[in-house]
Amino acid sequence: MKLAPSILTADFANLGQQIQAAERAGAEWMHLDVMDGHFVPNLSFGATVCGAVQKSCTIPCEAHLMVSNPDPYLKDYAAAGMKRVIVHVEACAHLYSTLQQIKALGMQAGVALNPLTPLGLLEDALPLLDMVLIMSVEPGFGGQAFIPAALGRIARMRQMLDAIGSQAEIEVDGGVNVSTIRRVREAGASIVVVGSAVYSPKYTVADGIGRLRGAMRGEVQTHDNAIALMQGCAQRMTEIAQQAIAARGVCHIALSGGSTPKMLYATLASAQWQGQLDWSRIHVWLSDERNVPSDHADSNFNSANVALIQPCHLPAPNVHRVQTELGAAAAAAHYEAEVVAHLGATPKFDLILLGMGDDGHTASLFPGTLPAIAADRLVIAHRVEKLNAERITFTPKLINAAHEMMFIVNGASKAAMLDRVLNGPYRPNDLPSQIVMPVEGRLVWMIG
Repeated sequence: MKLAPSILTADFANLGQQIQAAERAGAEWMHLDVMDGHFVPNLSFGATVCGAVQKSCTIPCEAHLMVSNPDPYLKDYAAAGMKRVIVHVEACAHLYSTLQQIKALGMQAGVALNPLTPLGLLEDALPLLDMVLIMSVEPGFGGQAFIPAALGRIARMRQMLDAIGSQAEIEVDGGVNVSTIRRVREAGASIVVVGSAVYSPKYTVADGIGRLRGAMRGEVQTHDNAIALMQGCAQRMTEIAQQAIAARGVCHIALSGGSTPKMLYATLASAQWQGQLDWSRIHVWLSDERNVPSDHADSNFNSANVALIQPCHLPAPNVHRVQTELGAAAAAAHYEAEVVAHLGATPKFDLILLGMGDDGHTASLFPGTLPAIAADRLVIAHRVEKLNAERITFTPKLINAAHEMMFIVNGASKAAMLDRVLNGPYRPNDLPSQIVMPVEGRLVWMIG
């Protein structure tokens, strides 16, 4: 998701520095709120200031024209170097003509809708648009609280755009902060306007943008190589286990399959780390499993058993394997019941380890499979057609309830997909790793 800081809440005495700080911190756009004191009660600035802002940074600027009858001013904003101009449908008597003028001037065309403006007013204009701006506050003033009904409007607009094959982006403006940005992204937005969440006396601009990125995608920790990655993961797992045991006397960890977790298990079983954990109080589970016997070479349990469980001498009652000998559906139902028996009706694992496949899948949640998952299930069995195989997997409901979720991603071959998952549009059915969004817990990406 792209961030577009609004300069409306910036320190105008140091505006150039504030704009450059946002660019250095990774903002993708600058959002310039132009108000005429008529369409909205506030009065801000015009094309001259917008041009000065564009000259002070290298990222593109967009002018959000909260003005009555914007047509006479469009040439001024093109001359000021605006990449995109956003007009309000409520302010345009002849919207088609306005959009044609914006395009003819070489700018991208966006249209904004106030919180109670029907989305249907834009239906016929959607093929002409590069962006739709959903206002999540009343326009004209910064610092307002987010209107929750905007989430449904974002989702419906996304459906409208997808239905006609439009590549137009959805931007959201108003009340977006660390508490709301994740829900805005989940609803289907790909750009957010951020004001006081970035420009605040409480923290630096870089810290503000960092807080937003963290709330949206989780904490990202990078490591120089695979060895450093495994050491970092082992350290974090040790801390989580020690804290859980101190608080509740037991720690429940769901393991992941794949080659990278096997490296971690070998690290944990080494002399350096094995003695730092009280394995008698740690219960291990599997976040997903292949529908094969537990001693099969492809079994996730078999990999964990050889690399971690046996070397660390975990007590048999602490080891929870998927009983694939029951058949996939019965094994999933049995495993779900076992999870509830140990962790309660609303189970929260202390830690769930996850990997990310080259196609963006995680656990055994593969592209195209999410719509079929029942919302109330914790563990399911389903057939993955691309693999011609059945898998048993934790559902998003169970994963997202955990105290901590840790993705472990290693290797340059996954860099492009990782960027799509972390920074691209929210499309969890295509990129299931994006569905991992903690309800209350912590999401950490460990990257090597």
